[in-house]
Amino acid sequence: MCGRVSLNYTWRQIYELYRLTAPEAAPNLQPRFNVSRFQSLPVVRSTEGGRELVSMLWEFVPFWWSKPLKEKKFSTFNAKGEEIREKKTFAPAWNRGQRCIVPVSGFYEWPRPKKQGQPPFYIHNQGGPVLSLAGLWGEWTDAESGEQRLSCTVITTGPNSLMDSIPHHRCPLVIDDADLGTWLTADLENAYV
Repeated sequence: MCGRVSLNYTWRQIYELYRLTAPEAAPNLQPRFNVSRFQSLPVVRSTEGGRELVSMLWEFVPFWWSKPLKEKKFSTFNAKGEEIREKKTFAPAWNRGQRCIVPVSGFYEWPRPKKQGQPPFYIHNQGGPVLSLAGLWGEWTDAESGEQRLSCTVITTGPNSLMDSIPHHRCPLVIDDADLGTWLTADLENAYV
């Protein structure tokens, strides 16, 4: 599972890679080297006018959730790609085409089985500052504040050959730069997971 990530890129790098529609002011993207669930992440999503970078809670909260967030006892910072079309938590977002990209500099994975004091592996793109992780986003009403809030999840798949060598049983779905548009806008039959 992908449970910790690092963010170390500039607004210009993100803007150019994802061909964002420029906001009035570029966000202040400070480096963060140990981001975990329940923290905010910058997320790229499609809009009618193009693509935007927005901050979202990294713990998917389904639109139907009506209790305070602290009462949510199930984990949704990751979603198994093979289950998102059917699982009650994720299927509505999938069916509405609420796919997103979570741009990270890298992610940490601990080898299995975990051993006391064993450090994690850091997986990153040697060819550039950004890995584009596939995700889903949603909007829900925060029961405590009454605000509309955004949240996201990172989609995971079975391990690839790199993750098998760690060994680890899941890995995030990484979208190649050439497939970014397809991931964000393809119809449901042609979207891949």
